[in-house]
Amino acid sequence: MNKISIIAFAAAAMLGLSACDEYTLPNPPAQSNPAEPVFKAEGLTVTNMATSAVNLADLLAASEQPVLATAETVDFPSNSTLKLVLEISADETFEKLATVNTNIDTDGIVRASVYDFQAAINTAITRNLEPITIHTRYAAYAVNEQENVRIGGPDVYYAPGTMDVVPVLIGHEIAESYILVGNFCDWDLTKGITFTKVKEGNQYDEPEFMVKVEVSAEQAADGFLWKIVPATAATTGSWEGAYGATPATDGATNGTLTATAEGADGAGAINAPGSYLINVNMYALTYTTGYAYDQLYINATGWYTDAARMLLLTTKDYINYSGVARVNHSFAIFCQPSISKGLGYGLAEGTTVEVGPEGNASGQMQLFTDLTKVARFDIGGNGLYWMKANIVDLTWSAAPINVISIVGAFNEWNVEDANAAMTPDARMRNTIWTISNVEMPAGEFKFCVNHAWDISFGGAMDNIVENGGNLNLAEAGTYDITLDFTTRPYTAKAVKH
Repeated sequence: MNKISIIAFAAAAMLGLSACDEYTLPNPPAQSNPAEPVFKAEGLTVTNMATSAVNLADLLAASEQPVLATAETVDFPSNSTLKLVLEISADETFEKLATVNTNIDTDGIVRASVYDFQAAINTAITRNLEPITIHTRYAAYAVNEQENVRIGGPDVYYAPGTMDVVPVLIGHEIAESYILVGNFCDWDLTKGITFTKVKEGNQYDEPEFMVKVEVSAEQAADGFLWKIVPATAATTGSWEGAYGATPATDGATNGTLTATAEGADGAGAINAPGSYLINVNMYALTYTTGYAYDQLYINATGWYTDAARMLLLTTKDYINYSGVARVNHSFAIFCQPSISKGLGYGLAEGTTVEVGPEGNASGQMQLFTDLTKVARFDIGGNGLYWMKANIVDLTWSAAPINVISIVGAFNEWNVEDANAAMTPDARMRNTIWTISNVEMPAGEFKFCVNHAWDISFGGAMDNIVENGGNLNLAEAGTYDITLDFTTRPYTAKAVKH
């Protein structure tokens, strides 16, 4: 029984190899080599060796490689080399996996590069540095100069199991939080503006941060200079881990973040007044700057900007905007209450509006600086819509609001209850909905749209939001209930007779 080493990749099926010499015509005496025994898949044994946690950080510090397994073969063909590919995944399904090249010493001990191992974990599972348990298995191949054959076929794996791993940092550290400092605060680390994390999760898997800044005309004239510093700098006074900004091209609003020292050298710059959103990816070390709008304006039924016409989309993160809007077939999105000066979003060049069978519309948009060239979104319908826009991904959607109903304990949460449908106020272009003389028990209720839960409204009576929590009535009785989209925020009333 021979112990054999392990490395890499390939493809194919069952393995059986033999050899013979070529004949030379005319008909010399027959020659032959003794045939090797046929190698079978069960002739390979792979045994996991990582019985304790594999500490990649300690191994890298010691310039060592993790010991992963041993491999033994019976009747393996002499003209081929055995290679194994280690596959890793977060779970036993291996729906998302990454591969690790392995190597072996003369004693048949299977090892892998710390960097290759960590890179695979980063790809398939997480970039977080907390200890994890991963699922492992090996694909085996026989390789020679002519072919690369998968032993046992594409569904055969060896030594499936789990492995505890202590990850190691590859690349730069990412702080849990950051602050923006610059000439706007005289480069004082205690006066920086705190970034907001875009998504929940650890900073290595979710490394995007954003901050909103207001740039005055005076600051813009001098150049609004900024750098990014770990939030701990406010108490330590250290500039370690600070980054400046290098534009992708001259005057670009995006670029790369570059390690920097204290001071203005290498700082990012904003040279026009306004409200801005600075987005950074601290893993990719990239940034973008763009206008930050407290609200977006919908030009849909003629140009109205009063709340009663429902032409406003609001935001909490300056990326995702949403709101109820009255649309007459087509609309455009503007960043200010003006269709002649400023910025606006319209249909992206080379794209079309996608309209589904239920009237749900969506598509891509682009920013226009010349408002006379804004391409309108034509969704074909005429009515009230729940509208969304993402100014980072440049996507938008519009879902028709045909019916709004109240649902709750009084009707056993039946979204199809026709008697619970509310009546829109046509004078207010369907932006106020009411239902009268409803017998309601004490308890919870909310508003559903189109007899389904795809869109609903709840939260609090003085702060109605999409898909908010259940509303509550303290007392049983007969009520007139109103849902009002003309207020900011949206509101509801329940008036007891």
